[in-house]
Amino acid sequence: MLPRRPAVLFIFVLALLVCALFETTFATNSKATRLKLSHIFHRGTSRYPDLFKRLDIDNEADLWLQELLTGQTFVHQVQHRETILETRDKRANDRKDSLAVQGARAGAQITMEAKRSTVVKVPDYTDPATVLSFAKMCSNAYLTPDDEQWKDVGHWNATVGYGWENDGIRAYVFTDDQDHLVLAYKGTSASLFGIGGETSAKDKYNDNMMFSCCCGKAGPTWRPICDCCGEAGRTCSQKCLSKASHYPDSYYLLAQEMYLTVRELYPDHTIYLTGHSLGGALASLVALTNNVPAFSYESPGDLSFARRLGLVPPAPNPVPDTPIYHFGNLGDPVFTGTCHGPFTSCWIARFAMETKCHLGKSCVYDPDEVRLKKGMDLKTFGKWVTNVDNQHGRTNALFPYATDGGMSLEISSNVVNASAVKNIRYHQINNVIRLFLEDAEDVPECVPEPDCMDCELWEFAE
Repeated sequence: MLPRRPAVLFIFVLALLVCALFETTFATNSKATRLKLSHIFHRGTSRYPDLFKRLDIDNEADLWLQELLTGQTFVHQVQHRETILETRDKRANDRKDSLAVQGARAGAQITMEAKRSTVVKVPDYTDPATVLSFAKMCSNAYLTPDDEQWKDVGHWNATVGYGWENDGIRAYVFTDDQDHLVLAYKGTSASLFGIGGETSAKDKYNDNMMFSCCCGKAGPTWRPICDCCGEAGRTCSQKCLSKASHYPDSYYLLAQEMYLTVRELYPDHTIYLTGHSLGGALASLVALTNNVPAFSYESPGDLSFARRLGLVPPAPNPVPDTPIYHFGNLGDPVFTGTCHGPFTSCWIARFAMETKCHLGKSCVYDPDEVRLKKGMDLKTFGKWVTNVDNQHGRTNALFPYATDGGMSLEISSNVVNASAVKNIRYHQINNVIRLFLEDAEDVPECVPEPDCMDCELWEFAE
């Protein structure tokens, strides 16, 4: 939690020390910019339909003190580079216009035609330090602010009691002095996928609507959460599913509204989006909607839901090239689309996480490569991963008997990736930071997934 104001003298001394540290670090990399936490936004669902709050962070010393107390970092360095972006149909000009457009798309598939190619600035997806910084911003977004200075956004004015903090979506906003802004969406509020805390029913509902093959029916004993499943097993109405994807408590619509609010607040800034797990998928979908870059971490497959929303053409049409970068690893059953079926951790927790295909490009880390670089045998590497999880993720204690996708992954016809035993511990964001990002000397090549197919065992009828 963010701290209340401590002693002024202590903050002043601490600020001088940390300022010197950051100035030294920043001077070593002239291409980097320094982003700090500036705002936190919270938007309610139908339980609190008029809840839209904003918390302004205007005291850096409080953030620096919190870094020492929690181990979290609230000031991050990011490098930038240029890439070519295909600009599609024009963006909506305000929140009302955009949400009306999204509502009109319900049940319809539209064809996105490239209008022109534009050179745009994006975060440097080849720079390990930048990839690490964005992951730390994703971790920041799971922290619940402990502050009484929340303000209502615009005309929103909700009188709410205790418990509103656990409803809806939250995002952290980081800004620098060169008109860059990062909007980091919080992921699922469950110790299974995030950092801790109670599981939100709305989070699980959105996960199951977005990442299941059809209405969250991940098995014969699962009750569907919409009416699109056929009487026969693994049959689904595609038209029904597209309409059902525009549901009242859609986190995609709330995330889009939050993005538009931030864009109105910072109309001249270059905006980047990021998030982990569900938050990463929201960042990717909102980035696709608004033609902005996104870094997503360990996200379930978001392509199928984008098709259902009508954001990209239906299969088998090609997906537009976008500056969306999905960072994941071969050991994560959520990212690889294998966290389903009896006795997986997702199945035990009743999450229907079935999709694996991603928008944009995927940058995939290999646990076996990490093991080899560290010079560890399988037993030593396993102990190290377990120790990291015990310190940061604590997922092993929750699901000690889960079988997340089998015992190994084949990375070629004759090589078995013995280190990449799929386990939910490879999904937790703080584990990912420690296992793959903190000591990384490079970033895996980011490539599209042109031949990826979701839900191959399902039959979809019009």
